[in-house]
Order: sequence, then C-alpha cells, then structure tokens
Amino acid sequence: MVNFTDAEKYCQLVKNTLDQKWLIEKRSTMTPFGKKNIKKINTKNQHPLALLIHNTERTIELEKIEKTYKISENILRLSKIGIDIETLQQHTVSGLDEKIESLMSNDLPGIEKTLFELSMASLLVRQNHSVQFLKTRANLGKRTPDLLVDDNIEFECTKTDMLTEIQKQNQIKLEGITKKILTIFNEFNSYCFVFVEYDDTPNRKQIDETLRCVRKSIINKKFGKFNIINGSVTIEQIFTNKTEESKINSKNTNPRHQNQVEIFNEILELLDLKVGINAIKEKLSSKTDYDLIQYRGSSKQEGLFLGELQYIAIKSGEFPNRLRGILKRIKDKTEQFSKDKPALICLNISNIISKLTPADHRSLRMAIDKVLSTNPHISSITVVSEEIVKANNHMNFRQSGVIITNNFATHPLPKNMNFIGLSESK
Repeated sequence: MVNFTDAEKYCQLVKNTLDQKWLIEKRSTMTPFGKKNIKKINTKNQHPLALLIHNTERTIELEKIEKTYKISENILRLSKIGIDIETLQQHTVSGLDEKIESLMSNDLPGIEKTLFELSMASLLVRQNHSVQFLKTRANLGKRTPDLLVDDNIEFECTKTDMLTEIQKQNQIKLEGITKKILTIFNEFNSYCFVFVEYDDTPNRKQIDETLRCVRKSIINKKFGKFNIINGSVTIEQIFTNKTEESKINSKNTNPRHQNQVEIFNEILELLDLKVGINAIKEKLSSKTDYDLIQYRGSSKQEGLFLGELQYIAIKSGEFPNRLRGILKRIKDKTEQFSKDKPALICLNISNIISKLTPADHRSLRMAIDKVLSTNPHISSITVVSEEIVKANNHMNFRQSGVIITNNFATHPLPKNMNFIGLSESK
C-alpha cells in the first residue's frame, strides 16, 4: 500500500512519461479544475488514460486543499501504473518506450492489454527474472509473443474481460428488464427481493414471461423473495418485519438457488450494520450481471425493516458464451509461439472472475485442461485476477490467480518460474 506522498509521485511519473503535447490536447476538452465542477466531466469519447490522469490530478489537489490525504481508487490505479513503469525503467527493460507510446493510441482494448503487459513484466522483474518486450513483425507476416523472459521463455498476455458488442447489448437488455420490474414494484408499492436467472441471454418471450410472473407474484403477496428461472417463479421466503427473523437457512436450499440465498443474507447483514446504500451496492455489484437496490426509510431501534427494501438482481447465464470466447482467444494466441521454447499464456479475467459460480470455475478449468492436452507447445496457462481491495478505510492493489501447468508440454517451464501471490496447480 502506498502513502499519499508516494502516490502523488507515481501519478506524476505517469504524466511525465507520456508525450506532453498529446496529453495537453486530450485534456483540453475536459472540465477545468475547480471543486464546483468536480463531477461535470463528460467521459464520452475521452481517452481513458488521459481521463484517469485528469481525474486523479483533480482528486489529489482537492485532498491537499482539504488536508485529508486519502487514497482514492483512481489515485491507486494510476499509482500502480507509475510503479510498474518505474520498475521497468530502473531495470532498463528493452522495448518499454514502444509500450508506453502504445498507451497513447485510440485502441481501448489495446491500451488495457498493454497495461496488463506492463503489470506482468513488472511482476516478473521483481521476481528477479530478466524481461524484454518483443516487437510484432507484422511486416514479415509473423506474430510474436509479448515478452521474452530469461532469454528463453515466451510469454503472451491476454485480457478477456473487455465487453464485446454483443455483451454490451446484453447489458442494455438487462437494464431494461430491471427498470420494468421496478415499475411493477412501484405500481403496487411493493418492497421485496427478486433474483432473475437465465440460462442464456433472454429473448423477448422470456422477458415477457418474467414480467408477467413478477406482477402475478406481487399481486398475491406484496412482501417476498422471488426466484425466477427462465420465467418460472418460486416463492421461497415470506419476510417478517425484523431482519433477524428473516434470514434464510441455506442448508436445505436448492443448490441452484445458493447464490441468491447468499446474496440475500449478505444484504441483511449489511442492513444490520447500518451501512449506507452505496456500500451495499458496491458490495453486491460484482456478484450479478446487473442489479438495482433501493432502501427507503431509516433504522428503527428494534432493527431495520425489510418492508423498505427493493432489490432486483439478474444473472444472465452468459458465461458459456464468454467461455467460448476465452477458449478462442487462447487458441488464437498459440500462433504467437515459436514452438521451440517454453511458452506461457497469462489470461486476465479480472472483471468476470467475481461473478463466476463454482460450476463456471470448473468449466473454465476443464476447458483449459483440454486446450493444454491438445497443445503440447504451451507449457502453462496462468489465470490472473487484478483487483483493488478495500479494508479498514484503506485500499490496496492485489494480484492473484493460479498457474495451470501442462503435463504434456514439449518444453516445460523451469522450476524457478513462479509468480508472487499465485499458486500452482498441476
């Protein structure tokens, strides 16, 4: 965890590393500094790194004016980039200048991938490995891996957590379903928990059936918890007033509903702790594909009343589609390798890993094992998650994951090839 002074230094390092003329041009369309304008930046069509620098610099100035010196999420994210760049500069890593230049491109997925490459290269350097960024020889019709480690190991980075256009359209569809359910809630002045789960992206017929079932269930009972699986509603629990009387015992629950039960009980615990609604949203948003939560009223001496809670959560079951995309991405990356050296693919699934069910994890592992068994020139696939962890009013950046080794590899990885914070799975 960095302190405020170091964070400011690393943020400035990122700013100074980029082309200043480019940065000034990108920031010229952004809201000028000033506390009154702090939330008026239009992020549409803005360069993500330039916007991060702009917002972070504003936040740092405000923290210094108010003398609070708190590390925000933006400050931590930009500091992490600065730490990675400084680490690689200190070790004079070959090809770094070209990578920094690529951060100023307009290719959003490419920028995200480059930041991941910088993060992994920095991690390897701190583990005392030598690293160099390899240039793509597109003019020769050849594809190359991203890194060469210890002059012998080919290392390819890939991020699979960027939303495709289809997934973006799915998010819009889920948002529409949520708003329609909320309209039904408000029509009947109803407060309840609704969890909608689809096996795949819902079609129009399934959406209409979902809304019909929600309306019918709320007419029959205004307070309740409804699980909707492909349009079929089951009422599992009718709430009493006090939260302590309303917790659901998950031991005898259908395994398919286990996730809903855990989320609901977590809401109750957060309400008991009297945390703000924003904290509840932040805690739960990573567990569903789309959700909406509203809490009305204030706490009573005897506890918080469930009659004031509206919560809608949707899980679209789109992971099988994403899994196919992940496998295609891995297979495409196999063409990068020379096949005469140990080769490692590092797969970043940060934005979806928290939403995966145990069954999803098993499916991903089985799929990766199958890819490895048919591709002996891949020595290992490492699945990585990068996240900002908040605890006790502090934030920290954490990398975790698993190294899946290929027992059929023609060129196995050296035994000293490992990562901080990552466990090995053979």
